[in-house]
Amino acid sequence: MMFPQEFILFSAFYLLGAFFIVVPPHEIRAAGFSIEYLFCNYLGNEMRDFVGYQIRRTSLNILIHSLLPIGYYFSGVLCTDYFYKYLTETAVFYWAAYVSCSLLIALYGVICFVKYSVRCHALHPLAISLRHQAAGSTSHSESSLSLNTAASASASSRNPGSSNNSSSQNRQGRGRNNSTGISWTLAANAVNAEMLQERDKFCSGPHNCRIFVTSNWLMQASIYTVNIVHKSDIHLVLTAKQELDFTTESRFAEEWVTVEVHSINGTVKPFHIRLRSQEYHELRERLSAPVVNARNIVLKQSISERFVAAFKAGLAENDKFLTYSSSGRRCATLVDQCIGCNVNLSDVKLVKGCSVPDCGNCFCRPMWCAVCLSKWFSARQDQNNPQVWLEGHAPCPTCRTKFCIADVSFIDDPVLNSDE
Repeated sequence: MMFPQEFILFSAFYLLGAFFIVVPPHEIRAAGFSIEYLFCNYLGNEMRDFVGYQIRRTSLNILIHSLLPIGYYFSGVLCTDYFYKYLTETAVFYWAAYVSCSLLIALYGVICFVKYSVRCHALHPLAISLRHQAAGSTSHSESSLSLNTAASASASSRNPGSSNNSSSQNRQGRGRNNSTGISWTLAANAVNAEMLQERDKFCSGPHNCRIFVTSNWLMQASIYTVNIVHKSDIHLVLTAKQELDFTTESRFAEEWVTVEVHSINGTVKPFHIRLRSQEYHELRERLSAPVVNARNIVLKQSISERFVAAFKAGLAENDKFLTYSSSGRRCATLVDQCIGCNVNLSDVKLVKGCSVPDCGNCFCRPMWCAVCLSKWFSARQDQNNPQVWLEGHAPCPTCRTKFCIADVSFIDDPVLNSDE
């Protein structure tokens, strides 16, 4: 079965366009040619109505993506003359089978979209999951729901435009779910309130599979599904890691880990999240959930952690900073706590020890620990070339005098200054 060059070229462009629709790269999204941008009026504001936005987004993705196969056929009929001049009897059979399967896929997408849109999205899998979690939550989770619902009410009072939608959804949800005691809209309002009010929430992952962590909820939003679970109900299982030498977002090797999330609520199915190893450490701190590492997977340190270790190793090769009394005897150096972390003692001092003309003499008293100063130093280097960070320079945090690693010395005997 031969295809003319015109039809082959059309197929290549259509497949490329379909790929950009399903998985749009950053450039396409920045240009405004993504589903989220083109249908922004229908989807609404993600931060003001996170759950509703995700329900509408996944439903719309299913509908549009299911129409792509049959769209290929009809576009080929309109844009090429293959089906009029080159179609053989054998090809008719295959194309009939293709069109039949494409129509079934499109019909499935339309049915899902209609089903998930009626009754205020109550039949969407996310709404069903939230309803089960609200009905089967423990007393601790129920109290959290109540607190967050109250927070949602206060947020609605500050945003009158969204309060009408929330109240109408609550009334309709309670009318349909009297048997469960708590409707899914209450849990949805709790999630929406935290997403709107919390500015330091954890966000990670690529555009097609994002991860959010708030005070009480862990959320994963992929192309067709959304998983939302209460943090107090979950435990994590570290299942795999993968080392990538090159990614679209970084020119350097990265380590990605896969974590399986389990909930004690039997109605919530386990799901996987994938993120960078350095983000995994922050995720663990945010969740405070037990992690099972049955496969004994060893994770590498992040670039920042490795630089801190290399920075401290470089300081160990420099001469230590010594303090002498008026009589000429060595004595302890009185220091304060580090102003960066307010935990460690200020154990380093800038003392010019290199021959580089750009580096100057710093007369500031010790105010930083080695860890915080190394983070300050690395933050002022070229982030695309971490292999040359140790050779770089940075300004003193206080007087802005330039220094390099050779100009940083450990304090020989730091003692906390107890004078007020």
